[in-house]
Amino acid sequence: MRWHCEYRWHPGVTPDLARRRIVETYDADGGLASKLAGWYGYAGEAAGFLLIDEADPFLLNQLLSSLSDVMAFEVRAAFELKPEPAIARRRGLLAGAAAEGGA
Repeated sequence: MRWHCEYRWHPGVTPDLARRRIVETYDADGGLASKLAGWYGYAGEAAGFLLIDEADPFLLNQLLSSLSDVMAFEVRAAFELKPEPAIARRRGLLAGAAAEGGA
């Protein structure tokens, strides 16, 4: 499962502390290095989001807990939609609704 993990640094966290905790978590066995599918920052903010691949939500929680002293997370399960098949499916659903008298 892929997880969208939006983060924001806690108030008062210094850049050096955040960097240290991120590197430690990345380097740990079973840490971010083996699970990180993407890392995005928000321009001008101490915030962003991680895309993490982890099948077990308990292990995801353990991983994010290792960073909880420097940042807060809001986590959502995410899945990819390929544009062409997704649009084709929606067109089919719309056509079915129109045939049934819906809009």
